[in-house]
Order: sequence, then structure tokens, then C-alpha cells
Amino acid sequence: MATLTQGERMNRLRILLVSRSLPHHRLGGMEAVAWDLACAFARHGAAVTVLTTPVDSLPRHGVVNGIQIHCVDAPEGRYSREWWRLTSRLVTKYDSVTDVVLSVSAGARSMLQARREGGPPYVIQAHGTAWGELVSKIRQRSPRAAVAALKDVVALFKDQAYRRADAIVAVGDQVAKDMARSPTRRIIGEVTVHTIANGIDPGSFEFDSALRAGMREREQIPADARVALCASRLHSQKGVREAVEGFLLAANDDPLLYLIVAGSGPEEEWLQTRVAQSPHQDRIRFVGNVPRAELRGWLSAADVFLFTTKRVEGLPLNILEARAAGLPVIASRALKDERLGVVPVNPEDAASIGKALNRVLASASSDRASLLPKLFSLDHSAREYLDLFESLRRQRG
Repeated sequence: MATLTQGERMNRLRILLVSRSLPHHRLGGMEAVAWDLACAFARHGAAVTVLTTPVDSLPRHGVVNGIQIHCVDAPEGRYSREWWRLTSRLVTKYDSVTDVVLSVSAGARSMLQARREGGPPYVIQAHGTAWGELVSKIRQRSPRAAVAALKDVVALFKDQAYRRADAIVAVGDQVAKDMARSPTRRIIGEVTVHTIANGIDPGSFEFDSALRAGMREREQIPADARVALCASRLHSQKGVREAVEGFLLAANDDPLLYLIVAGSGPEEEWLQTRVAQSPHQDRIRFVGNVPRAELRGWLSAADVFLFTTKRVEGLPLNILEARAAGLPVIASRALKDERLGVVPVNPEDAASIGKALNRVLASASSDRASLLPKLFSLDHSAREYLDLFESLRRQRG
């Protein structure tokens, strides 16, 4: 698809982005992607409206960063009967004032079901598949995960609504591969799947030596220490437990190895108890949820990024952010991507995680220039979306 100039593209393209939650509601990759893209679309000259759930930090109806906000009267940050019912009623309202609807995950599913002939094209942004989620939970072999997996079984049938979409965008190569496989391919029908990689603003995460020194001093970490950073939700599917166990093994061989754990979640209490019982408790820091605007400091303080997730991921932003900060990344082998240079490990094997930590840190470079390919920049991602939107608008005539 040929790239259009801003002037060619922006006959004031009108975009409706539908997402149940944004970074204003919670810290999360899907939320960050949605808001970053909305802001990038607006910077490129599009007229952007975001349809979401209410939250104190957003106006119910108003403008933020040049984006029109419309909060429907539904429970905050989640799917609910009210969300499905009220968004479906807005199809007619937005038909005449929208050129394209971008559904973040299932956000616009009820609108898809209620869409009318001649309305704007609908694009689904896929961060994963219901089948992939189901498989991830079954592999955990726990009663709680099995119960949660039942929701994914239901979602498999609900995903048939995507047959009515004009296009699906997979946020990474793995998602695109999963969409092409059965049973997902049979469920979504013949709708075209495009791959547009998640993107970030590399400058927001670039290495800063002053921040590095300041964060280490604040956390009482020696200047010559080797620091691993684990930043994600503290949930069993994210593999943080295995990351900590791997660190504890690696720390036996490296007295200058430290670990920073950023995030919160249901595993937090277990992790803190486990660390308190270890001989290396004085070398592990739990720093809680880190606002995205402050992540640059923690990335600068680290020497390696650790993300041993056990779930099926799309293209996690934390890996892109770490590469933008010039960090080597040790991650689950399911996330191996030659373009990103991730060091793959078995997320179930703490010993292999520990060995990878020792090996990577032994050869880590002091050069902290960005290692993020341009393909994964926010600007590149936004332009690809806008080209797709313009193509769909032209097809509609």
C-alpha cells in the first residue's frame, strides 16, 4: 500500500476509536496503544473521537489533547451490559459524522452487530485471540485459570461478530499467525487481516545517565551493580514468579546482581513473602505501579529487561520500551522476534532464566543507544493505520 502524504490523507479524516478503557482508567498495554494512536492520529490532522467508559480524569464530553471524548454511562473500565447496549445505540449517531471506526479489541462489537448498510467501515484492532487466551489458561493447570478459561470459550462464539468488520489489524506477527489458524480463522470468516506492529515514541524511553544515577541512589543500589528490571502486572500468567526464582539462582553466582520489580497484582504478596525468605532479599526492590511517564528512569537504572510471560502475547509495549532504552531483553521464547533481538528462554524453567541473566549481563554493552527498529515507532504505526483507513474510505466512495 503506497504511503500517502499528510495533505492527501487528511481530507479531515474522521476517526471514531472505541475502547472500554484508556491509560486514564488503568495501566495496561492495550490502553497505552489506544491512547497513543488517538493522539498520533490527531497530530497527523485527523478529527478523532474516543468512545469510552467514564473515569474521573476525563470529561464526560470534552476535548483532551485535541481529541473529542465521549464517555457512555456504563461501569468504569470494563465491558458490561450497559456498555454493549449504549454503544449499539450510538451507531446511528456516528454514521454520518465518521469515516472509519477503530474498535480496540472487542470495544465496538455491539456496534458491529448493529451497523447499517452504507455506514463507515469498521476496523478491529486485535491484541490476541480468544483461542490463544484459552490455551494460555489451560496450560496453567489451576482451578482458577480453568474457571477463567470458560469466558474465553464464550468469547470464541462472540467473535463471530468480527465477520461483519471490513478489516482486522493484528498488532504483531504472532497475532497475525494466530488469526490465520483454526479455529480462529473459521470464526472470523474471510475478513482481511493486516499486520501493523505496535509502536512507541522512542524518545520517551531513551537512556538518561542522570536518571540512572538518581534512581540507583534513591533505591540504594551501587553504581557498579548489574540490575535486572521486571515491569508488568504481577499475575501468574506474566511469569514474574519464575523471573524472581531465576534471579535468585543467578544472584548466587553474582554478588552485584540486583532486581527491580515494577507493578502490582495478585502475585505481589506471594512474591514479597518468597523474597523475604531468600538470602538475597536486600538486593530486590518492589517499587509498585510505575506511571508510564516515569518508566524512563527505571529503564535507565537497569542493565537488562526481564519478561518471562507464560501467556500468548501480541507485541508487548514493555519490550519495545526496553529496546528503545538500549537494554538487552530476556523474554519468553514465545516472544522471540529477530527484529527485536530478544534472548528467548523457557518461561517455566527458572534455571534457564538464571543462566540467561548471568550470560547476558556478562556480555552487556555499556552503549545505551536505542535498539528499537523504526518499524516499531509510534509514527510509523500511526501512518500505516491512516493509510489503511484512507484506503477503506476510498473503497466506500
